[in-house]
Amino acid sequence: MINLAAAIQAHKPVLVLEFKRMVENEHDRLYKQYGPKLRRVQSRFYFETVSPCCVNVDDEGKPTDRPAKTVARILDKVRLDVAARNFADDVAANWVDKIRFKLGALDSYSVTKLDHTGRLCIAGKRGAHDVRLEQQRILKCSSRGTLFHQFPARLYVDGTFTPEADFAEAIR
Repeated sequence: MINLAAAIQAHKPVLVLEFKRMVENEHDRLYKQYGPKLRRVQSRFYFETVSPCCVNVDDEGKPTDRPAKTVARILDKVRLDVAARNFADDVAANWVDKIRFKLGALDSYSVTKLDHTGRLCIAGKRGAHDVRLEQQRILKCSSRGTLFHQFPARLYVDGTFTPEADFAEAIR
């Protein structure tokens, strides 16, 4: 039996890599479009998520706070690592909470699948009923430029698909 929190904690390196990939890709795209100083960028995703992972550098490649000395705005690996780990910590905690809220208290359960794409399957028992949750994790960007996940799920009670609104009634 695999514990839900432990399974999702073990999945955090995937969340970290996914965050880093999104930030690096956006930085590279904007760098090509706007040049090394990244002036006149209008992207909320840039300001909310990418920019806090960046640092201004001078012509020697050293960080600078002086705008006149800035020749480029580059990703700072330390800032990116910290932001990615914080993001993964938040996602993992929220994910566990959402699943526990969705399923309620099960008598027993096991995480039967959690792959690198975020597909998750939990099988359990509640009273005399077999319960199964099949869920996926989808990374999105809000209109405010914040990365977040959606967790669409399908619930099954005794092998029959059960809408979430009917789940509590079905397991009585």
